[in-house]
Amino acid sequence: MTVAEKHHSGRSWPVRTAQALAGPALLFLIVSLFFWKITLTDEYTWMDSPDLANQVLPWYQFEAGEWRQWRIPLWDPYLWNGQPLIGQAQPGVAYPLNWLLFRAPLREGWIRQSYLNWYFVLIHFMAAWFCYCLCRDLKRSKIASIVAGCCFGFAGFMGSNDWPQMLNGAVWAPLVFMFLLRVGRGATPFANSAFAGASLGMAWLSGHHQIPIFISLAAAFFWLYLILRNRRIDWRMASLAVPFAMLLFSVSALQTLPAHEYGSLAKRWVGVEDPIGWNDKVPYLVHNQYSSGPLSVLGILFPALSRGSESYAGIVAFSLALAGFFACRKQIAVQVLAAIAVGGFLYALGGKVVEQGILYAIVPMLEKARNPSMALLLFHTGLAPLLAFGVDAIEVRGMKPLRWLLVGGATALYMIVMGFAMAQKHDLDDRLVFAPFVALLLAGLMYLWSRGETSARLAKLGILALLLLELGNFTTFNYAGKFDKGRTVHFLAGHSSNSDIVDYLQTVERPFRVLVDVKELPFNFGDWHGIETTNGYLASLTENMQEMGIYDAPTRDLFAVNYDLRKAPDRPEQIEVFTGRSGLKVFKNSSAMPRAWIVHKMQKVDRKAERPQEPKRVATIFGAPPKLAECPDDPHTQWTSRTATRIALTAQTSCKGLLVIADTYFPGWRATVDGAPAEILEVNGALRGVVIEAGIHKVEMHYLPKSVIAGAMLTAMGWLATLFIFVRKTRKA
Repeated sequence: MTVAEKHHSGRSWPVRTAQALAGPALLFLIVSLFFWKITLTDEYTWMDSPDLANQVLPWYQFEAGEWRQWRIPLWDPYLWNGQPLIGQAQPGVAYPLNWLLFRAPLREGWIRQSYLNWYFVLIHFMAAWFCYCLCRDLKRSKIASIVAGCCFGFAGFMGSNDWPQMLNGAVWAPLVFMFLLRVGRGATPFANSAFAGASLGMAWLSGHHQIPIFISLAAAFFWLYLILRNRRIDWRMASLAVPFAMLLFSVSALQTLPAHEYGSLAKRWVGVEDPIGWNDKVPYLVHNQYSSGPLSVLGILFPALSRGSESYAGIVAFSLALAGFFACRKQIAVQVLAAIAVGGFLYALGGKVVEQGILYAIVPMLEKARNPSMALLLFHTGLAPLLAFGVDAIEVRGMKPLRWLLVGGATALYMIVMGFAMAQKHDLDDRLVFAPFVALLLAGLMYLWSRGETSARLAKLGILALLLLELGNFTTFNYAGKFDKGRTVHFLAGHSSNSDIVDYLQTVERPFRVLVDVKELPFNFGDWHGIETTNGYLASLTENMQEMGIYDAPTRDLFAVNYDLRKAPDRPEQIEVFTGRSGLKVFKNSSAMPRAWIVHKMQKVDRKAERPQEPKRVATIFGAPPKLAECPDDPHTQWTSRTATRIALTAQTSCKGLLVIADTYFPGWRATVDGAPAEILEVNGALRGVVIEAGIHKVEMHYLPKSVIAGAMLTAMGWLATLFIFVRKTRKA
C-alpha cells in the first residue's frame, strides 16, 4: 500500500464519503447551470418540436394522470380505438426514472413544465455522472473526469437529441463499458459481468430500441475481443458472458417481452411508403437515407454540419482526446475506447461504409435500428473518456507540440470557415468561427502551462471552461423562446387552444369517440385531454386496425365514432352541434354504432378484416363461429365503469348472443361474465366480442397480458440478483 493509500484509508467514513460525493455534486451544479435556460428562467422550452409536442408530451400527460391514480398505464384508450402502450416501448412505461416524473404532483391536472425541465436536466446529469464514474474507474483525476462527463453529457448525441426515450437509453453506455473493462482486466469478473448486463438491461427498459441495439452490438464485439484476444477461445471468459446475458435478459424483460408481443402484431412506419411488419426487414434504402454524410467528419469540430445525428464534440474535446490516445495508447482501456469511438463513427456513416452493410445483412435484428447516424452515441462514448486521458496528459511535458498543432489547426479551420462562407454566398452561421477561436485559446493555455506560468489544476479548469464555452453554443442553442415571435412554428401553441370545444365534449355522455382533423390538431388530442379518439400520431399501429380501412365511413361507424372535429363536414349525414372560437366545429355522426351491442348471428369470413354488412344484426369472425340463438329480442347494455385498463357493463338479452364492444381487440385483455372467465373473440375485423347466455349479466374486461406479468417478475428478479451480487461483492471487499 502506498503512502497516499494509507493516508486515504486512515480518513474517517464521513470524510471519505464527502470526498467521493464532491465530484458528482460539482458535476450536478455544472449541469444545472449549463441548462440555465430551463432551470433558471421560464422563457425557454426543450419540447417545442414536432415529435415531442405532438406525441411524447401527450403520452407523458396521459401516463402521469394514470400514475396519479396508482394505475400502471399499460393500455392507451385515447388513440386509435385503444392501443397497447407498454408494447409500443417509446412511451417509457417500464423505466423507473419516468415513474418518478409521473408520480410528481400535477398542477390542476397537468404535468408541470418545471418538473419536465428538471427531468430533462437529470437525464443529462446521469449521462455526465456515469461517464465520470467510468473515468474515475480508469484512474483519471477528478477534474479530468468532470471534463469528460461534461463532454458526454452535453456534446454530440446527448447534446443535440431531445427525445427522452432515446436519451434514457444512451446514458447507460458508459456504465456498460466500465463494467466490461473491469471484466477484461480480471477485477471480480463475475460480478462486473452481471453489472454490465444489468446496466444494458436498464438501457432497454428506457423505451426506444435503437440506442440499446447499438450498445448491444458494441458490447458483443467487446465480448468477442475478450474471448479471442489470446488467439484462441478463452472458455473461462466465454463462461463469464453468461451472467451478462442473463442479467441483460431479466432486467430488460418488463419492456422487451411486451414490445416483442406488440411488434409481432403491429406494423411500423419506417420511412418507406407502406408500413412493415415484425418479420419484414427494414429496407436498406431507409438505413442509407438516415446515415451520416461525409460532412460529419467536419461536424466533429463545427456545429450544425452533421447529417442526421450530430457528431459535434468541439476542438477542445477532439484535440485532447487525440492527445490522450497518443499519450496512453499502450493501455488496453485506451485502445478499446478508441475502437468504440472509431467503430461507432464508421457505423454511423451507414451506406458510405461497406462494413455497415455487411452487419446489416448478417446480424439478426440489427436492421430494426433504422437510423445508423445515431450510432454516433458510441463515438462520443469512446471519445469522452479519451478526453479525460488527454486532460491528465497535459502534465507531461512531452505534450508541448500540441500547442503548435492547435495553432496550425486553427489556421486551417479559419480557411475552412472562409471556404464555407464563399461557397454558401449568404450569412454564415457564426458559431462556425468558435472552432478556430477556441483552438487559439487552447493553444495559448497550453503555452502558459508549458512555460510554467500556470498550475496544472488551473490549466485543467481552463480546459473545462473552454469546453463549456464551445458546447454552450450547441446544446441549448435551438431551444424555443416563448417571446420569439420570429419563430416560424410554435408546436406547443395548439395544445392550449380549443378549450371551449374540450369543455363542450366533457358534457357529452360517455363513452364517446372522436375523429380529429390532424391538419387542424396535429398533436395527440386524445392523450392530452383524456378524450377517446380513433386516430393519432404514432410510429406503429396494431395490424388488425391497419387492415380495417381506418378512415372509411363504415369503419368509423363500426368503432362508434360519435363526433368529428373539423371545420367542414365530410359526410352528408353529419350534424353540426358546436362551433369553437377557433372556427373548428363538432359534428355528430348519427350513423355511428353504439359503444356496445348484442347480436344473435355470426358469419365466418375469409379475411380477418372483413366488415359485416349489417353490424347491428350480424358479427363476422375469421374462423369457426360459436353457436348463438336467434330470438325476438330487445337487448340492452349499460356501462358501469370505464378506466384505461378496466371496463365493466351490464348486458341483458332473452337468448344466447354475442356482446360486441367497439374497442380494439388485442391479446392480454381478459374477460369475466358474472365473475366467471370468458373468452374474448376478435370479431368484425378488430373488435372484441364475448358470448353471453340469456339473462342479465355483469361483463368485465381488464388488460394485463402475460408478457407484462412474466416481464415484471423477470425484471424484479434481475434487480434483486444485481443487488445481491453488489452486497456480496461489497462485503468481500
